[in-house]
Amino acid sequence: MLGLVVLSLWLRWAECIQKNILMIIVDDLRPELGCYYTPGSPFHGNMHTPNIDQLASRSVLFQEAYVQYPLCSPSRSSLFTGRRPDTVKVYSNAIYWRETGGNFTSFPQYLKQNGYTVLATGKMLPKSSNVMQDPISWTRPVDVPRNISVIRGTKSRTQTFTDNSAYLRDMGVADKAKEFMNEIASGESKPFFLGVGFYKPHLPWVFPDRYLQYYPEEDIALPSNPYPPENMPDIAWTGHAAIFNKKYKDIVALNISGDQRSSSDLPDEVVRQLKRSYCSSISYIDDLVGDIVKHLEHTKLANDTIIAFMSDHGWHLGEHGRWGKATSFHLNTRTPLMIHIPGVTDKGDVTHGKVEFVDIFPTLLEAAGVEAIPK
Repeated sequence: MLGLVVLSLWLRWAECIQKNILMIIVDDLRPELGCYYTPGSPFHGNMHTPNIDQLASRSVLFQEAYVQYPLCSPSRSSLFTGRRPDTVKVYSNAIYWRETGGNFTSFPQYLKQNGYTVLATGKMLPKSSNVMQDPISWTRPVDVPRNISVIRGTKSRTQTFTDNSAYLRDMGVADKAKEFMNEIASGESKPFFLGVGFYKPHLPWVFPDRYLQYYPEEDIALPSNPYPPENMPDIAWTGHAAIFNKKYKDIVALNISGDQRSSSDLPDEVVRQLKRSYCSSISYIDDLVGDIVKHLEHTKLANDTIIAFMSDHGWHLGEHGRWGKATSFHLNTRTPLMIHIPGVTDKGDVTHGKVEFVDIFPTLLEAAGVEAIPK
C-alpha cells in the first residue's frame, strides 16, 4: 500500500481530529513539471510551473507513481473506488462502474458517510451521463462549468486568446473552488473534501496567449524516439491517436493518416508547435492551482487540509510515433503525484519507490484520520 511505503511513520498526527482533503486532478498531464525534470528525461527542461513546484517542495513527491489504466474513465474508476480495472470492469470511457463491476463505494461517498461535506467542481469522476453527478457520492451535484461558445466550436487542436478577459472553463473551475472554500470557512465546523478537476492540458489546447512567452519555439526539442519499436505487437496500441481527431481541421489538412505508425510523419515545425501548446496549457493550469492554494491559505483552512495533486494518466507528445494516451508505455502510465500534509511534510521529501493509484483512496483516509473502509 502506498501509505505503508512512505507515509506510515508520519500519520500519528491524524489521530487527533479528522482532516480536510483538497484533491486536485489535472487531465492528461504527464510529469511535465519543473519539479519532475531530470537530465535525460523526455520532458521540457525549463517548464514554468512555479506554483506546483512550490507545492511539491512541501509535499511527498512520488517520482514513480503509476495509474491502473492509461485512459480517463478506467483510471478514475480505479482511483475513486480503490479497485483494479478487472474488478470495476471499466476498460473504456463513458462506462459506469456501478453498472459493470458492482455498487462499490467511492472515495467521496465514503467520506460523506463519515460526516464530511463533500463538494467538487470540474472533471472528477469518469465521464458518463450516469456517473458525472453520481448523487450518492456528493453533498450536492458536481459543478461543471461550461466553455465559452467560441471554444466549444473550436476546429483546431490549439487556440490562444489575446483577450485575457476571455473566461475559459478551467477559470470557472478555480473560481467555483474558491467559492466553495468561502462557504466552508463561514459555515459549520465539519471536515470537508473538495475535489477540483482541471480539463487542460486535455485537447484542444486552449489558453491565454501570454503563456507562450515561456516556451520559445526554438527551445522546443523534437522527440528523440519518434518511431514505435520494431515488431511491437498490436495489443500495445488501442488506435487512440487523439491529435488526429477529424474535428481538428488544421491537422487533417496535413493529409497524414493518423495511423499509429505514421504519426511520426508530422512536420518538425508542427511537432514543436504542438509541444509548445501542451506546455503552455500546463503553465496556465499552474497559475490556477496557485490561485486555489493561496485562497485555501486566505480562508485559514490550510493548516487542517491535506492537498493531493495528481493526473489521471500521461500523454505521448510524438514519442514512439504517438500523440495521445491509452498505451502501456511509461509515458502513459506514469503521472505526477504529490501529497502535502500540513505540519508533517512541510520540509518536502522525494521517493522513488513505485506506487499505484489504486492505493490513494485508503492512504488519504489514513492520513485524514478516517477509519479504513471495510473490506
